[in-house]
Amino acid sequence: MTREEFLKLADIKWTEIESLQQSDLKKKKKKFEALMVEMSRMALEGVLGEIPKDHRKKKTIDPFRVDPD
Repeated sequence: MTREEFLKLADIKWTEIESLQQSDLKKKKKKFEALMVEMSRMALEGVLGEIPKDHRKKKTIDPFRVDPD
């Protein structure tokens, strides 16, 4: 993820944060937290890549742990 992509993502989320006009502080806090978690997830996926379907699956084989069958 480049700086420009991150700033574009932050700009999109900023408009969503500004649109929170609810009077209830508790609801506003929940929405804000959800938006920040979503933005963090998108930023990490942009840096690290997509999360695989099975996150426990190893991508490479360790040659020292292979059985010599």
